[in-house]
Amino acid sequence: MDIAVAGSSGLESVLGVGAGPTALLTALPAARSEHVLLLTPRHLERRAREQAHVVVATHREVRVGVLVLDHHALTLTLIGAAVHALRDTPSGWSEPGGAVQLVHQAAVRSRSIVWHPKVLGLRRPVPSLAQSAASLLRSGGYFVELGTDNGPTRGPGGYAPDGEEQLYTAEDPPALLRTQLGDTAPRTVSVISEAEAPYRTRRTVELCGLAGPAWPPLAQDSCEICGSGRALAGCLFCGTGSAVRPQPVAAPPVPAASGA
Repeated sequence: MDIAVAGSSGLESVLGVGAGPTALLTALPAARSEHVLLLTPRHLERRAREQAHVVVATHREVRVGVLVLDHHALTLTLIGAAVHALRDTPSGWSEPGGAVQLVHQAAVRSRSIVWHPKVLGLRRPVPSLAQSAASLLRSGGYFVELGTDNGPTRGPGGYAPDGEEQLYTAEDPPALLRTQLGDTAPRTVSVISEAEAPYRTRRTVELCGLAGPAWPPLAQDSCEICGSGRALAGCLFCGTGSAVRPQPVAAPPVPAASGA
């Protein structure tokens, strides 16, 4: 299975997909897989689905599952790379449905954070009048976590380290951001995200708090059409279940101990 990310330049085994209706089609390798998992930030959902339709119309044997998540492209790229690395491992996956489960797990456990030196021009979330006024006078530094209802939080209090995650960024952090991160030093990866997004401004820095899957995928029924593991919501690759939002997933139940 190929894993691709909309709005990303890609990383290692993860394919980057830019703008344009044929972008996913041209990103696929010549020896393409029968299944393609396209991860997309929510604001690029419509474009990603159009790109998936082009692939399916061109290569009828290819199944494309579009998974829409409340993360930016940097986090989705790192999740995709982490899950792809688990292919054919004891705690990983050997079929596309298992990979989808692991992506869901990592998406729930990881965080997409954006840092703004100023909030002028920020469309989502809308900054308060006081924050906009303060940005006219100085660069205060504001943190926002995607997928939450929280507004911009100014200063060092905007970022709280999570012991289960590793922090990543795609560029060297500005001096103010390094100061506000405190003792947390992010790792730098070579990923370029599209600059146009409702949660970005001209000087926004994307941060990813990456936490991988917590347990192996559960056994699933096989799709009668494409053979992928099929969740209760349906097969992601055959046109059902593609709009399902990931929810926190409970760990698999521990079997009760048998009596003596």
